Amino acid sequence: MKIKGLLFCFFCLCLTAFAQVEVFRGVVDTSTYIKPEDTITKPPQFDQGVDDFLNYLESHFNERLVQQKQAFNVAKVQLTFYIGKDGKPEDVIYNSSANMAVASELQRIVSSMPKWTPGYLSGKKKKTLMVFYLQVQATNDLPPVKITQISQLAEYTDQTKQIKIFIVTATIMISVALWVINMVK
Repeated sequence: MKIKGLLFCFFCLCLTAFAQVEVFRGVVDTSTYIKPEDTITKPPQFDQGVDDFLNYLESHFNERLVQQKQAFNVAKVQLTFYIGKDGKPEDVIYNSSANMAVASELQRIVSSMPKWTPGYLSGKKKKTLMVFYLQVQATNDLPPVKITQISQLAEYTDQTKQIKIFIVTATIMISVALWVINMVK
């Protein structure tokens, strides 16, 4: 029984060691305070920055989409994806959009884009969650759309710290409960 409890504790501690993901947001979350030790030291970057990222999206936007799909003037999209430790965009999703055709086109572009410079926390590469709030406006010129970021503010934070604390606390509580049960027998 003790061996099973120790193995369970070891397994949970191993999970916490590999569960770290950093977060980049296009807006500041004022509901939480971000401690300096939880702050990413260097955010991921595409080429020379956010402007190059937006230009890449504009230049790779499918012009036929604007012509064939329902006409739109302005679409707002919340685009979320990860930048892996190797700099490759992963798990691209759009969380909200008034125009699904535009959102799915942005998802297609980001899924096939070149590598980014990865994010760093205290000199170590970290998988980073990127959250962009974008406005896509149709134009009558090339590129067929103008893409702007709705908010220029950014937040970098370790969102898994609370989960790690919960897992460690739960592991300790379960271990103590197993020990008490074993002592009662």
